[in-house]
Amino acid sequence: MTDQLETPLCAIAVPPEYRRFAEAAALRFSYLYPSAKVVVDDSVSISADSNASVADITRDFKYALYRQKIYEEAQPLRTLLIESVMGP
Repeated sequence: MTDQLETPLCAIAVPPEYRRFAEAAALRFSYLYPSAKVVVDDSVSISADSNASVADITRDFKYALYRQKIYEEAQPLRTLLIESVMGP
């Protein structure tokens, strides 16, 4: 996931508060674009096949990033809920 790309199709700026979710979001993103190459640094560079538009790739990666943020931030709440229902 963090290989260097020869010619990135698009670069996506990642706000600082989302950077810690970028690697996991790249894994989420890979199920939509299995042949895509993703490099995560301060921004995210993506190289994918020519069938995908830059707008679609950008939208899908940002959505994966947002979903990963929600997943990680809600994990303690889910754990607490399960423990309160099922016991420790």
